[in-house]
Amino acid sequence: MPFAEIEEIVVYRVKQMLIPFTVLQIEACGQTYQFGFNPWAKPLPYLPISYREEQIHLKHSTFSIGLRAMIIFYLIYLAWRKFG
Repeated sequence: MPFAEIEEIVVYRVKQMLIPFTVLQIEACGQTYQFGFNPWAKPLPYLPISYREEQIHLKHSTFSIGLRAMIIFYLIYLAWRKFG
């Protein structure tokens, strides 16, 4: 993909469960491409064109919150059976 076809580059800075990571979103030719980078990957200094940065916060879904609550209650139940 030639750089002339790139319409916009956005870098999202995200922190999920205390782990920071970066998502690079490139819009070109009417398509959107997203690339996720681990905390130790630093690709931004190597981008030859300018980009926009945004700090975002991910929200947990209702399913995710419910699943976490069930796991916590199950662990409490196991602890109660063992020690109670």
